[in-house]
Amino acid sequence: MFSVIACIRDNHDGRLVIAAVIVSLVGSLTAMLLLFRAQECDVGQRKLWIGTSAFACGIGVWATHFIAMLAYDGGMPISYDFSLTFLSVFLSIFGSWVAIWIASESRTGYALAFSGVLMALGITAMHLTGMQAIEAQAVIVYDSFTPVVAFCSCAAFATAAFLAFFKLKGLIRSVASSGAFVLAICTLHFISMSSVTLVPDPTRDVPAMALRPEVLAVIVMVVATGLILMAFGAVFLESHLTDLRGLANVSQEGLVILREGRIVSTNERFLSLSGWKLAELTGNIPSAVLALIQGGQESDHREMLLIAKDERAIPVEVVTRRIVYRGRHCDVLVVRDLTRRRCCDTAIAPGPARR
Repeated sequence: MFSVIACIRDNHDGRLVIAAVIVSLVGSLTAMLLLFRAQECDVGQRKLWIGTSAFACGIGVWATHFIAMLAYDGGMPISYDFSLTFLSVFLSIFGSWVAIWIASESRTGYALAFSGVLMALGITAMHLTGMQAIEAQAVIVYDSFTPVVAFCSCAAFATAAFLAFFKLKGLIRSVASSGAFVLAICTLHFISMSSVTLVPDPTRDVPAMALRPEVLAVIVMVVATGLILMAFGAVFLESHLTDLRGLANVSQEGLVILREGRIVSTNERFLSLSGWKLAELTGNIPSAVLALIQGGQESDHREMLLIAKDERAIPVEVVTRRIVYRGRHCDVLVVRDLTRRRCCDTAIAPGPARR
């Protein structure tokens, strides 16, 4: 532990270390937002969103590694091999995709642990390939024990990240999973770097086509900027969806969204009309609160009774529509309160004829 702290303190530029951690956090948050979106979609679209999440995660891992490498002072000029640098990008993205795909397909504890190990393998492969990309008049020497500790720590934090994402709910889900991924990435890199020694070797030649640190810095900064833009894009999308929800909430009709025949969301009008809370309705079938009183089951327009939480039976008209909601085909029940209409009909009804 002390060797890791000493490595960060003595052999790294603190400002770039902070930049690396920030990029790691942005990449992890972006990946989690995209993965959350994937869980809401049909199978076809889910694959696309999983791939996008893996791309964001892989690029974040790679950018974190190379910003931290730029922060590293090995005591001699360092450049980077072009082909190995970009191979490390591919390994980072591919490893992230395999791990995220397996975690999404099977969410058991064993599968999530296996995904954590695969994520650690991908990050380790990226790290070692990136280290091999170093071009300097030196030989890289590792100790035999520290890289194993780095891998195990990375696997443990990556597993914790998947467990947090798939087992927790709400804001804590995003915070915990993103934080665990940041720890997975950073512990792998900095523990591994604490075991590295550059042994000078004047006989080694540095290829002319090697990437200079300045060029790599520009590439990494462009990638990091792209990640930040992706994060802002995800935030904008979330804000846009929130605005659409706001429009739904000002509707005079209650709206109930069904996925595969079960309630997944409602607007505020329906909640205020029925007295139920969304958490109490989510996952239930519509007949739990709506009872048919006339009109065929196949009719788009039906008169029904809404069973409120206080056990009142409210006459309503229900219209069914089909929409795409969060990437999946869903049914929407438009619920219109008929109480006032029924009262008006009663008030104007003619009395008995006088003799």
